[in-house]
Parts: sequence; structure tokens; C-alpha cells
Amino acid sequence: MIPDMADGAITAARPTSVAVRMGVAPTVCRIAVIGAGPSGLSIAAHLKGAGIEPRTFGDAMSFWRGHMPKGMKLRSGWGASHLSAPDSRYSLDEYVRAGGMGRADNIPLGDFVGYGQWFQRQCVPDLDPRKVSHVERAGDRFRIRLEDVRYLIHTEWLSRSAWRTRNSFPRNSTGFHVNWSATRRIT
Repeated sequence: MIPDMADGAITAARPTSVAVRMGVAPTVCRIAVIGAGPSGLSIAAHLKGAGIEPRTFGDAMSFWRGHMPKGMKLRSGWGASHLSAPDSRYSLDEYVRAGGMGRADNIPLGDFVGYGQWFQRQCVPDLDPRKVSHVERAGDRFRIRLEDVRYLIHTEWLSRSAWRTRNSFPRNSTGFHVNWSATRRIT
């Protein structure tokens, strides 16, 4: 079970030496989701459905937009291509009813990207499009630095969904790639 913030699980973070040098006080959040593809968006939607507000970082569906072959169609069938939200809301069927696309057995890439962006607007409207440039453990929390280096975020829970390429993984303080699918089990 995720500890309740009222129990003191998350308290105001002490400024780190990096934050002091940058003249920025860190922001504290309970859970951070890194990545805004189908998995990251689905994780954020379920957290919100459970009454937990995560900080979600990434450009919605950018890997699918920028790295998949033009004209590609999904190999997965209709039933296996829905993003996941509480109560099975915001399915492909709802997107079709909203006029986003027609139903197809093999979903064209552009339609799937459009569906993912629509899902993001419905379920994760507060998505932060900045890239995460650095992640490291900081005691029992994680310290996240964003690409613009103006902000540091301290979080107790971290979920990493997907990264564009191996070279774009944020590195931790020891220089190794961060490769956590979930750093703490959320039950």
C-alpha cells in the first residue's frame, strides 16, 4: 500500500547542493511517471483513478510519432490495442464514438497516435512535456532533474515506462543507465 502523505511519508525536501547552486528549491511530489507513451499514460490514469496525483513527464506518444515506420499498422488486434484507464473508460471504442477514427482490424499508426493523444487529454491533462535528464536515489526518495535544469523534483515513488532510445536514458549519479520499470512495488 502506498503510504498516506498525512502520515509524513513525504515531507518538504531539504535543498540539495545542486539546488542551492542553481538557486532553486526542489519541488516534492508523491509519485513520478516518466514516459508518456501507452504504458506511462495508462499508469498515470490508474493512479489518478485511485486518487493519487502523479507528476507525469514526457511528450505524449512521441516515440510512436517519431520512430515508427510511416504507413505502419498495428499488429495487435482491436481488443489488445486499448490504453488502460479505470472502469475501462477512454477505450478505442469511445474514441471512435467521439469521431476520432473509424474502426479497423489493423489500426493505422496515425490513428493510434491520435488515440493516445486523445487519451492523454482526457486522463492526464496536466502532462509535463519536459524531458527527464537525470534520476538518482536520494536516501529513501528519488531526485529527478529535468532537461531545462531549472527544477528538481523529489519523489518517493518512481515509475519509468519507456524511453525513446538506449542513448536517451537518464543516467544516475554513478553513470549507469537508470532501468527501473518500477522502483518500489505499488500494491
